[in-house]
Amino acid sequence: MNGNDVIQKIDQLNSEIWNNATNDPKTSLKNATEALCLADKAGYDLGKAESFLNIGRCRLFLSDLAQAEKDLNEALDLFRSDSNERSEAGEMRTLNSLGMRAHEASDYETALNFYFMALAQSDLTKNEEIRIRVLNNIGEIHRLINNIEEALSYYHKANTLASGCENQILYAVTSQNLGEIYLKIKDLDLAEEHFSRALNLAEKNNYNHIKADALLGLGRIQLILGNYSETENRIAESLSYYEKVSDKNGIAECSYRKGILYLKDLKPEKANPYINAAEAFAKKLNNEDLIRRCLRRKSQIEKALGNAGKALEYHERFYKMETNQRSERLKNRLKKITILYETEQTETEKESYRMQSLRLEKLNMEIGFINEIGKEITASLELEEIVHCTYRRLIELVDITIFGIALYSEDDRTIDFKYFINEGKRVEPFRIGLDNDGSISVWCVKNRQPAFIKKREDSKKYVAHWESRSGGKSKSAIFLPIMNREKIIGCLSIQSPLENSYTENHLEILGAISSFIGIALDNSNAHHELNKLNEIITTEKQELEKAYRKIAHMANHDPLTELPNRHLLNELLERGIKIAMREKTRIAVLYMDLDKFKPINDTLGHGTGDLVLRIIGERLCMTLRTSDTVARIGGDEFVAVLYNSDNTDGIQSAAEKIIASVGKDLVIKEKTFNLGISIGIAVFPDDGNGIDELLLKADNAMYEAKRVAGNRAVFSDRQPGNNPVS
Repeated sequence: MNGNDVIQKIDQLNSEIWNNATNDPKTSLKNATEALCLADKAGYDLGKAESFLNIGRCRLFLSDLAQAEKDLNEALDLFRSDSNERSEAGEMRTLNSLGMRAHEASDYETALNFYFMALAQSDLTKNEEIRIRVLNNIGEIHRLINNIEEALSYYHKANTLASGCENQILYAVTSQNLGEIYLKIKDLDLAEEHFSRALNLAEKNNYNHIKADALLGLGRIQLILGNYSETENRIAESLSYYEKVSDKNGIAECSYRKGILYLKDLKPEKANPYINAAEAFAKKLNNEDLIRRCLRRKSQIEKALGNAGKALEYHERFYKMETNQRSERLKNRLKKITILYETEQTETEKESYRMQSLRLEKLNMEIGFINEIGKEITASLELEEIVHCTYRRLIELVDITIFGIALYSEDDRTIDFKYFINEGKRVEPFRIGLDNDGSISVWCVKNRQPAFIKKREDSKKYVAHWESRSGGKSKSAIFLPIMNREKIIGCLSIQSPLENSYTENHLEILGAISSFIGIALDNSNAHHELNKLNEIITTEKQELEKAYRKIAHMANHDPLTELPNRHLLNELLERGIKIAMREKTRIAVLYMDLDKFKPINDTLGHGTGDLVLRIIGERLCMTLRTSDTVARIGGDEFVAVLYNSDNTDGIQSAAEKIIASVGKDLVIKEKTFNLGISIGIAVFPDDGNGIDELLLKADNAMYEAKRVAGNRAVFSDRQPGNNPVS
């Protein structure tokens, strides 16, 4: 097998794996590993990239998220090392898959970043299939965080595009997701319509994964309607397909829905093992959304069984996860924000719920504060606005004497404090090198860890001697690395002249806020890079349009006089004849040739002759109406077209004006010249209906004028009242 045959085999294998991965991820993973070995032996980097993408995607479907991320990053690096249409498409598919990995891990900020990168590239390259996939996935994130209107908008865009796409799996997936969102808002008719469409498409094309999802969705509708037997059948069918494709999340979801079925049927003791099994699955898969839902159901089960204490415990854990999840990617930080209340043992369940409410209310207030700041910060794409907003909101929370945001430059190995405030006053920007042993900001960036200083002596944990911009006045401080997608972007610092100004709770809150800052700064950089690219594209487009206009003008105009040439004259005359036929008006065609022009060329040269032709062109334009046409068709020959010339006297008058204008003295190089002009006139429709016929008759009439004596106008023989005009 020669090299080309091997490459074709690898490409075919990767294409088949991509199409089959959702149905049979285990077998597809094995085949993708074989394709990678073949591509590696052949030194075929593009084949390796697509194999890594398929491997990562299969592991994603098998819920091996950590290894999936490594494989997908390998694919991304390989695709980016090449530059052609195929590698660009591969890069977009990989970005979308990396978004799906973060999505599965409930890291919604990171997921959205990858999705929007893929979406921007799909817009630039007009890749509709990638665009559909990404729009659908963004809608899925909005659904999970209860942004229902946004979710519906993205799902509908994706579904509309997918309806005309050859890849019917995309139409099935987007229909399935629309069913999910309509079920969420309790529009059961629309939910059933979309689930049924998804199931129909899945059955026609043997998409087992979508069959499972659609059947489970239809079962949930039956559960709401109280049809418990039908619900159980649908869940059982769905489970069989999830097991075929080894979808552990789907299997866990079926167990969860079976538990809800028994709970609704007032059989909490039967519901319990199914909910417990679903929770165990969810913990193994790190599926925090399902864990949260299981906690809620366990609380309901314990309440139904009369265990109020257990019910309260599960409800508190559920509520905490619910509020943390609203802060999207930051839930890992936010769950550390706790209120350390000591509560006495209460005698009644009512008091227990009251204390629970106080804890959750305080926690919710802090999360709300973080979310508000996050929304404000990420709403801007300008660095100044981002840091100013951060400072303005943080001084509402804590005492801040010194505030700074620095950006890290990997190339220069420096930290650039573009925004630094000391005692309410903006300080000129300054830069610190990574070799500065006294800077805690440098320590923070190098180690990618926060520095928490309650008292000045705490600084010795990080540097031998703290060189603070406060001149030694700062007693307490927090330094935090600003990161996004594991990439260090800079450093956030706050300082106070008072000891113990900040608590661990402040550290956690600022940690959450620094994540928002990281996203905002990354978005700002991407925005400015995109603006630069847009400026380049706009400039190139304007130059190209200018060149097109110039070429179009040159193709239609005489370069010497800037008058229309013969080509444009024919177009204008043809258009004028059509209008005249429709409106039943007349057009006069005046064929003109200069008299006594040759001696000027012979005695003064062609340069002077060209100047005379330009002057004559200007005189003709000034003599006639702006609605008429004057063209130069070669040498010293001009043609004028007079529209709406129903009156023969008017034509004669125009010809007389031309003769008088051309006959005015010309003073060139201190010499005076006097030219004449011979004019032949043909009238539409009297002398003909076609362009060539009218020009020929006008040309013949012009030669008749020259033959008689020149410097006069003669109508064509067929024109009534044929009289010379001089």
